[in-house]
Amino acid sequence: MPNDHWVDILRKEIPHISTSFITWEDVSPFAIWAIRKNRNENNVNNNNLNINTTKVFQQTLEYHFFTSKPTTSSIHIKVKVKWHPPPRKWYKFNFDGAFNNDYMHGGISGITRNNKGKWMLGYYEKCQIISPIHAELLALWQALQTIIKEKITPCELETDATEVLNRKGNGAGGDHNEAQLP
Repeated sequence: MPNDHWVDILRKEIPHISTSFITWEDVSPFAIWAIRKNRNENNVNNNNLNINTTKVFQQTLEYHFFTSKPTTSSIHIKVKVKWHPPPRKWYKFNFDGAFNNDYMHGGISGITRNNKGKWMLGYYEKCQIISPIHAELLALWQALQTIIKEKITPCELETDATEVLNRKGNGAGGDHNEAQLP
């Protein structure tokens, strides 16, 4: 292990994070800053604490996400869009994000209905957005924040964003795009 590159050592310490796309150029500023900050804190406080490698990778991944060029695809995927009521005594939260590439902005919106289709809560918001997937992920984040704040449980989430739904462990089911939150 002494001959391993320190970035490879960090990657081995955090195997649950996919780091195959992280380069030295991405990691180095965050790692150098963490080393310097850790050294200064240890000197000032007379400690011998280790560097928080998880934080280094979180910062690197966040930087990579917000600075990478948006990927676009010419493949069109047809998605069946039809509202299906949730189970009895449940709520359904539909959310969506939109992106305007010409102006680099967009918006997000969400609506909650009960199992009878009655409107319970809704919102929309204009946002600075860098890509279509960013819009959809921001819409998901806002939906989850609203569900937590308003205590909308049990709840199903529904969207037409296949990019959001195709992530590992999404809980999507059937022929329509939804995940359940008990």
